[in-house]
Amino acid sequence: MKILSATLWKLNDTAMVDTDIQRVYTGQASPAEAVGFDLAGTYVGTISFEATIDDVTYFPAPAFPQGTSGLLSGAVTSTTATGRWMMPAVGYSRVRVRMSAYTSGSVAVAAALTAANLNLYLLRELMIMNDILVQGLNLKIDLDTEYRKDPTYGILP
Repeated sequence: MKILSATLWKLNDTAMVDTDIQRVYTGQASPAEAVGFDLAGTYVGTISFEATIDDVTYFPAPAFPQGTSGLLSGAVTSTTATGRWMMPAVGYSRVRVRMSAYTSGSVAVAAALTAANLNLYLLRELMIMNDILVQGLNLKIDLDTEYRKDPTYGILP
């Protein structure tokens, strides 16, 4: 899911992504699996890939460039090029790209967050449950009472 669009055009400009899905979807306390960054534009400078675990102190973090074949190349912590980059996100509360050196131009940044397969399944189930609850409330159904009328209520499999 695309979650960010930004433009970096001066020294220390950043584009940050929360990688704790709890911040993006309340109730889902799982980390993202990866963040993809698409860097486009014409610039002279250096983009650094960084992460944090405490939302205060950022440090260099690995990013993997995607080649023209679609395959990822070896990890780097900065680039002077445009292109697509994948940053592992597990264990970090946020990741970002930062214009760590700047001479001229600008970089358009788009970012997408990807959850692990299990997290996507759980997120889907939570969204379905929320939708069912909203429908029940809109129809003024007492879900607790209706659920207890089910003859299988309280029977363990």
